[in-house]
Amino acid sequence: MISSALAAKRLVCANSVSSVREVSAAFAPDTFTLVLGEIGSGKNLFLRALGLLEMPEAGDVFVQGMGTRALDAEARGALRNRHFGFLFAQPFLLPSFSAIENIAMPLFKMAGVTSEQARPRVAELMEFAGLAELDHVAVARLSPLDQHRVALARALVNEPTFLLAESADGALDGDDLAAFAKLLRQAVDERGVTLVATATTPAFIELADRVLEFGNGRIARDSQPVAFGGATA
Repeated sequence: MISSALAAKRLVCANSVSSVREVSAAFAPDTFTLVLGEIGSGKNLFLRALGLLEMPEAGDVFVQGMGTRALDAEARGALRNRHFGFLFAQPFLLPSFSAIENIAMPLFKMAGVTSEQARPRVAELMEFAGLAELDHVAVARLSPLDQHRVALARALVNEPTFLLAESADGALDGDDLAAFAKLLRQAVDERGVTLVATATTPAFIELADRVLEFGNGRIARDSQPVAFGGATA
């Protein structure tokens, strides 16, 4: 039986457009879970709560077996910075900065490393993301696909345990979306992250290890339930 690295138990939360209604789900290490659902189904709210970006009204999120609901904001932030990398539909890069500067930024802001310490890690991720020839190009001049590659490298630079990708099919299409989907799969296989991504289309489905289908704030279908706390989530 597979154990979980990240889990939600009876999670309840709501905002103006969607809700999550007592959802329990666990995620095995080094796997890619695709969470499908229509707009307003609750999938993105669930993902944000899973990544400690939203405080649930009830239930809890467990990070490597530790409950997080009782933690104060500072402790939640520290845990989030240490274990999570995030991607959103838009890359949210600093347009006047180069690709390499955008990727390195979290190392300076959150990890407190020096430029010399950061250089080999950033160079490795530039190579991984297919950006080795674009390191000093301002991101405003990059193609949409390359901007998303930069955002992925930035999300991975602190070597997170979990990578959460919200609306992963929201801004790219066609060959660009297929290339980015393949790179997300490589992040699991080569970088050792546990990936949970939300989408409204099945563009990523053949690359995922598991598919959750959300509807009306609940999981309507789970292709491969994962054990949590001795029981199947």
